[in-house]
Amino acid sequence: MKYATRPPRPVTRPRARGALPRHAAVFGLAALAGAAFELVRPEQVPPLPSAPSAVVAEQGAAGSAWLDAAASGTTIPSAPSVPLPAEATFARTAAAVDLPAALTVHGPEACLRLVGRALDEADVGTVARVCSPEHDAVQAVADGRCDAAVVASPFERLGARADVREVPLADFVLVLVRHESNPVIDLDRDRLEDVCRGRARGWSDVGGRGTELRVYSVFAGAADEARALGFGHGFARVHERGLSIRQVLDRVARDRAGLGVIVVRDVDPGLPCIAIDGVQPSAAAFTAGSYRFGLRLRIVHRAVPRPPAAALLASLTGGPGRLALAR
Repeated sequence: MKYATRPPRPVTRPRARGALPRHAAVFGLAALAGAAFELVRPEQVPPLPSAPSAVVAEQGAAGSAWLDAAASGTTIPSAPSVPLPAEATFARTAAAVDLPAALTVHGPEACLRLVGRALDEADVGTVARVCSPEHDAVQAVADGRCDAAVVASPFERLGARADVREVPLADFVLVLVRHESNPVIDLDRDRLEDVCRGRARGWSDVGGRGTELRVYSVFAGAADEARALGFGHGFARVHERGLSIRQVLDRVARDRAGLGVIVVRDVDPGLPCIAIDGVQPSAAAFTAGSYRFGLRLRIVHRAVPRPPAAALLASLTGGPGRLALAR
C-alpha cells in the first residue's frame, strides 16, 4: 500500500519578540504616509503669538513706519526685510507631523488653490493651508488662530471687525468652455440656472443638439461654484470635479456633449467659450461689472500682523507672490 507523503513545510525564520508581521509593517507605513498628507484641521493649529513689537525692535524706524501704514487699513507698502524661521518643508507634511510652519492661512479650498503658486513663491517660508468656510477663516484671523485668510466674498458680509483688515488680491474670471462644434455660443442667466439645477439634462434643452450634457469642473465642490456663479448653488450634475484647467480643456475637446467650468486670470481669445447674457467672459468685462461671474479674491489679516505675515502681505501685493498671481 502506498501512502501519500505530505510536502515539507517551508522553513521560516523566527520573528523577534515584539516585531510586527510583514504585512502589518507595510500597512503601518502606508497609514503613516497617508497621515503625513492629511488636510490640516483647524483645531490642530495652535494660537499664534501676537508680537507687533518684534518688527519694531528688529527693524527700528522702518518697522514702525510699516506697522503704522498696515494699521491704517489702506494700501500695504513694501514690508521691511524680516528674519524668518529657517525651517522649510512641505506645508501639509509639516502640519501633519507637527513640524513648525512660518505661516498659517485659512480659506475655502478653491481660494487656496487659486493662490497656491503665489503662496509657494512668496519667499516667506512654509505656508500651511487650512481649508475652512469663509466666516470661520475670518474668525480664525480675528481670534489669532491663523495669520491670514483668503476669501472671495465682500468683507462687509463676513463681519468686518476693527482689528482685521482686507487687501484686494486678484480677479479670476469664471469661463464656460464648449466643444468647438457645439452651436451654443450664448446662454442667458435663466438657462444657465437650469443647467446648474439639473433641469436641463441635455444641450437640446438649452438650444443646442443632443440629449446629453456633461459638466467638467475645476471646483471640488458645489459651494465654490456657487460663490463664482452668484446663484446660491453650483452645478447639481457634474461628471468630474476637482480637475485642473488643462484636464478640463482636454476632456471638453474630446467630448461633444462636454461643458467645462474653469476660472482664469485672463481669457484666451481663441478659447471656444460661452457668453452669458450676451457678454463674453474677459478680465476687463469682469472688472467693469458687465460680466459678473468670477471670484474677486481678498486676503484678510490682523491690523498688526506678525513679521512673517507682514512679509507675505508685501510679497502678495508687490513682490514675487504678486508676479505669481499674474501668471
